[in-house]
Amino acid sequence: MFGETEGSVEGERQLTVELALYGREGLLRACYAFTDRCFIFLRDAGPSKVTVVFRKRQSPKTLDALVEEFANELIAQSLRAQLAAETKSVRELIVAQAFAESDL
Repeated sequence: MFGETEGSVEGERQLTVELALYGREGLLRACYAFTDRCFIFLRDAGPSKVTVVFRKRQSPKTLDALVEEFANELIAQSLRAQLAAETKSVRELIVAQAFAESDL
């Protein structure tokens, strides 16, 4: 799962993410979605774990609120990545059929 990491520095929050639960792609997508709200740094935290470090940008939200929003975004992006993987073959068939019927 995830949780706050010990030893957060003032002006910074940390969240350790289990890659087995959320996947690397979901993590990176969630990080990207937050680059406009805070600075994001990733650190290796051991086997199948990554620590996400949040540093505040100019934002009216607190770092704690941003970490909570990030946790929700992490779930959403992980689910999107999982659904994309599950439906990949169907999407490829649809695209192949569309090109086969067009006169390119």
